[in-house]
Amino acid sequence: MKQIINYSAVAISAMFIAVGCGGS
Repeated sequence: MKQIINYSAVAISAMFIAVGCGGS
């Protein structure tokens, strides 16, 4: 369960960075 939460946090962070770099 904890691994899923950790993976979600990483995925959200990566998406946030992608949006920031893309400027979308």
